[in-house]
Amino acid sequence: ECLDATGQGPDAEELSPEDNMQELRVWGGGVANAQEDTLSRRVDKNASTLQVVVYKPDHTKGGILIRPKYHRGDRRGVQTFPVLTHMSIRLVPSVMPAEFGWRLPALKQLTLLLDLSVRPRWNRYEPGEGRRSIFDDGESYLRTALRTRLDRLVDSGDNGFAARVAATSPSLERVCLDLCSSEDSSQSCLPLLTVCRASMPWDVERLFHLINRKPDPAATGIETAERCHDALRQAWPLLLPLLKAQGWAPAWEVRVAPSPPTAQGLAVLGLTRPPAGLELWPSRGVADEVLVDQLMGWLQLTCASATRDGAPSGAASSASGAVSLA
Repeated sequence: ECLDATGQGPDAEELSPEDNMQELRVWGGGVANAQEDTLSRRVDKNASTLQVVVYKPDHTKGGILIRPKYHRGDRRGVQTFPVLTHMSIRLVPSVMPAEFGWRLPALKQLTLLLDLSVRPRWNRYEPGEGRRSIFDDGESYLRTALRTRLDRLVDSGDNGFAARVAATSPSLERVCLDLCSSEDSSQSCLPLLTVCRASMPWDVERLFHLINRKPDPAATGIETAERCHDALRQAWPLLLPLLKAQGWAPAWEVRVAPSPPTAQGLAVLGLTRPPAGLELWPSRGVADEVLVDQLMGWLQLTCASATRDGAPSGAASSASGAVSLA
């Protein structure tokens, strides 16, 4: 089903399946007042069963995130979603779900979606209008907004984005940054980085390795000690991933994807992988500011050779965004 970007979308009755809706997806297009009212009814009515929400319209009229009680005329109303574990929203503009009335006690993963394309209001392309990205001339304010959001995202401190979300969603395990495009009907998402609970510190892991591989010489010949070491050596391949998966501190850490998205994956989004000699994928273990600089540089290179003449693929049909209710 589709929402029409001009505001002439389906009414609540047309989007009223049975209760027990578990998944809601809004991908591309526009959400004006009438559409937010319709979507608000759906999420409010199915709050007890909704498990997954993907909300990525290209344009909104105030509804940068659905407000659960908007259909009642209450812009500040609050609703609890007890089984919602995964939510995906746009990176820009920055949105804190709790500030829009979403109480998410079971939320485990929040994915921030980054779309590099710049589209005219309500996706109304002029004849001959070509594809633009946030790195084109005249879009400096979007680049500044992106830089600001990335700075906050990679902040692993108490005031960072992940920590702020976790303050109201205590089950949160990770915040992901994915690259995507509204023009991709398959809704592909390419992982860039993840902010997750801090894993086992290296000094702790090193201690386990030492115990495993270099037992205390003074214990040699003591049967009980040697049996313990043997048991540890046999169990270590199973124990290590389990121990690392535990939250070792109330802190967060940034993990960059080990390799950049493939050329095939980028092509689906209308982007091009930078030439091997120019590609500088963000390094692990660098300062937050350097990490953001490297990521911004890599993103700009993916757009540099991806511009093509004419309207972007799907422009004629992208005025309507896909809405999926399951």
